[in-house]
Amino acid sequence: GDDVYRSHTFGQGAALCGAGVLSDEGGNDRYEILQAGQGFGATGGVGWLIDASGDDVYTAADEPHVFPSAQAPEHNTNLAQGCASGVRADYLDGRSLAGGFGLLADGDGTDRYAASVFGQGAGYWYGVGALVDRAGNDTYDGVWYVQGAAAHFAGGLLIDDAGGDAFTATRNMAQGAGHDLSFGILVDGAGNDGHAAPNLALGAGNDNGFGLC
Repeated sequence: GDDVYRSHTFGQGAALCGAGVLSDEGGNDRYEILQAGQGFGATGGVGWLIDASGDDVYTAADEPHVFPSAQAPEHNTNLAQGCASGVRADYLDGRSLAGGFGLLADGDGTDRYAASVFGQGAGYWYGVGALVDRAGNDTYDGVWYVQGAAAHFAGGLLIDDAGGDAFTATRNMAQGAGHDLSFGILVDGAGNDGHAAPNLALGAGNDNGFGLC
C-alpha cells in the first residue's frame, strides 16, 4: 500500500538500549519526522528503516523549528535517515555515552530524501549511521553533516548503487566527509549523477578525519 508515517521525535526505526525496526514491503510511501528516526541508533541501540520498493519520500523536517543545531541554528538537528549519535559530555560532567547504529535501506524506486543537519548516512560521537539505496533516480537534499558524513569518533556512510541521482548540500561536511577522528564515505555505484556542495565535501577529511567519495 501507499502509506504515510508521521512522527515528532524518536520513531520510524529508532532505538535506545534496544532495537527498533520499521519494515515496509512496497508502495509509494511518505515518511515524516522532526528528530531521531528513519533509522536512528542512540546509545546501545540499533535502529532500522527498511523499505523494499516504491517511489518514496523521506523528510526530516525543518519546521516547526524546535531543535536548532549548533552548526546552523536556523536549521533543526534531525539525526535521521540512517544516523547514530551518542551523548557528548566531555565539556560538562565528563560522562559521555557512545552512540549506536542506524540504518535506512531502500530497495528501488525514485526516492526523495530531505534532511537538514546530521542525516542521510551520518554519525556523531561514537555512532555509525548508514543509508543504502539500491536503485532509482533519487534526490538527496541536506545542509550540514549529510550524505556520508561524521564528527567526533564516529562514522557515516551513504551507498547508492544505481540511477541518475542528484546530491545537494548547502553547507560543509557532506558527501563523504569526516571530522575529528571520524570517517565519512559516499559510494555512488552507477548512473549520470550530479553532486553539489560548497566546501569540505566530496571526499574531505578535517581535524584527523577521513573522507571518501
